[in-house]
Formats: sequence, structure tokens, C-alpha cells
Amino acid sequence: MRLITPAALLLCMLLAGAARARTRYDERGNPVADSAAESAIHSDANGKPASAPKDAELPEASQSPASQAQTNDEAGKSDEETVQQQARHPLTRVYYENAQLYLRSGRTEKALEFLRRSQEAGEDSYSREARLQAYWLRAKRGDTGLAVEAENLDESLKPAALLRVADGYYTCSREVKSKPDCLAEAERVYALLSELAPTAPEGKLSAFRLAQLLLEQERLEAALPHLTRLLADEQKQGKKTPTIPYDRAWYALGSLYERPWYHRDVHKARQAYQQVLRYPESPYQRQARERIGWLTRFGTGHPRTGSAR
Repeated sequence: MRLITPAALLLCMLLAGAARARTRYDERGNPVADSAAESAIHSDANGKPASAPKDAELPEASQSPASQAQTNDEAGKSDEETVQQQARHPLTRVYYENAQLYLRSGRTEKALEFLRRSQEAGEDSYSREARLQAYWLRAKRGDTGLAVEAENLDESLKPAALLRVADGYYTCSREVKSKPDCLAEAERVYALLSELAPTAPEGKLSAFRLAQLLLEQERLEAALPHLTRLLADEQKQGKKTPTIPYDRAWYALGSLYERPWYHRDVHKARQAYQQVLRYPESPYQRQARERIGWLTRFGTGHPRTGSAR
């Protein structure tokens, strides 16, 4: 028996490795010839020729004109969507809403900054409201000269701006004790607006709020003409201006006539309370009925029989 020397064994292993290296296999593990292996490299699993890479997978410089046109169209659509989004959320709105966030956290100065930006970003309903709110905030903290600024605005914005200024000064008189002039300024601007625009909703609201301000100071004789003028207009035109609290004005007039002063008139007070009942949803309905019932029974010069309607 012939023994295989180590050198012969090593030579056999090298020859077998070389044979395996020359042998190629298909996807199922079967050996294939060199020509078949080369064709398998360029074919897919189904035996079909492999397709070239898609245009989208090519570098940008090697894309075809059709692919470049498609890319440009997609970019154009993206720009159009951006424009539409900006139309839905213009900068005037974004700045205005940011100002509201700062107001909720009590940061007035930052709120005023974003209200100013909203005004500078364009002209629409948001920038208009930003201007009005800025007037209110500045008057609320006691800034001076705001009525003059508001008077110089165009006629479409002037009444609303003056009303916000007066409301701001009225709030200032209640909240900022170190600004005693706010109350006088609120009274002056309310009176100015009620004279400038007596038939406009802002002018009517000014007359009503001026009457309220005077009643709080027990200046009954000064408040009476503002209430009677406002309510005389309501009787002529009917309830055509829902923003005006006519029911509250009637109730205020009734309580004014019921007070013990030289214009006290129980009959007129009862008539004013009766007018409140024309407003079914008024929160003053119950109080008006109670006052009518009390005046019917105990009011001087009235019979003590009967009931409130």
C-alpha cells in the first residue's frame, strides 16, 4: 500500500480549490458554464434580461429631459402649495395669533410688538383688529394722546378705534389706581364719539357706556340725557342693532327714575321696566318683573292691586 505524502496531499487540495474557483453556480446551486454564468449576471430570477436602473435612481446630471421636466413640475406644485398655505395663514394672522398668546400670559409689551408686526404685514381683517386691540392695550396702561391718533384714521376705522380707546381708558380707571386721569379721559372720548357718530353702532355704544360711567359716579342728571336719547332712537328704529344692549339700557333707566332724587318718577320707572320684557332672552327679565311687582304694590301714586305682566 502506497502512502500519500503530505506534499501530494497539499497539491491535491490546491487543484481542487482551483477547480471550485472556476466552477460557477446558478441561483439553485447547480454548476453552470462560464457563458451561462455571464448571462445569469445580466438576467433576473425569471430569466429575463435585467432592466437598466430607473431615471430617479440616476445622479441628477444623468437624468433624462423628461425626468427633469417631472422634477420641475413637482417643484412648481410645492411652491404653489406654499403660496396657498400662506394665503390660508397670512403673516397678519400669524402675528395676531402670537399676540393673543402673549396676552394670555400677561406679557403686554410682547403682545404689542406682534400686533405692530401684524399691522405692518398687510391690510386685512387681522391687521385691522390688531390695530384696534393695540389702541385698547395702550389706553389700558394709561398712554396719552391716543384719541388724537384715532381721530386721524380713515372714516371706516375711526369710530371703532375711538371706542377701543375709550374702553381702554375705562378699564385703566378700574385697574390702575396710579392713573387717576384715565376716568376723565374715558368720559371725554365716550362723549366725543357719541357726538361724532350718533347713529353708528359705535356711537350708540359710547352713549350707553358713558351713561354707565356717570351712574357709577352718582351723576344722575348727567346720565339721564344719554340714556333717553339712546332709547328714543331704539323706539323709532326698533331692535335693528343687536350689538346695542337696549334691554340693559331700559333697566338702567328704570333704576334711575326709581332713585330718590328730584327727577324720581315711579310711573316712568315702571314703563322702563316694562320695555325690558320685550326682550325674551334678556338676563334682566327677572329683575324687571320684580321691580314692576314692587312698584305696583308699594310705589307712590300707584294702586296696590294688580300684578306684573
